[in-house]
Amino acid sequence: MLASRTPVLALAAESGVVQVVDGVVEEDSAMLLISIHFWYGMFLQSRGRYGEARDHFEEAYTMSAHTKSILSSQLMVILYHLSEVTFAAGDMDSSLKHLLSAVVLGRDSKHPDLPLYYAKIGVVYLHKGVYDQAKAW
Repeated sequence: MLASRTPVLALAAESGVVQVVDGVVEEDSAMLLISIHFWYGMFLQSRGRYGEARDHFEEAYTMSAHTKSILSSQLMVILYHLSEVTFAAGDMDSSLKHLLSAVVLGRDSKHPDLPLYYAKIGVVYLHKGVYDQAKAW
């Protein structure tokens, strides 16, 4: 992951908070930054600041694509919360996209939380007015 990718990452690299070698963020530092973005997103979500929370969840998700040690279950949680903030903002299509991506990850690992994701997909379809799809989930 390139250190100049985001302002937060660039600032963290300049301050020495993260390890950067040849423009690539070291794995442990990347995991720390993913956690920071995720938990700050959770804080913002709990305060009803959904747009800002979405930005931090998206940053955590984007950074995770470049991190080898992140688990699919961790990605599922990030995607679930992305779906929650997009749902709260009324963006049902994005909410559905994030949930379906999480389900794809969960099916590969037979994740025990899949029924929660299925139910949420049904709720999103209900809000979209697609009742047959909602019933199918």
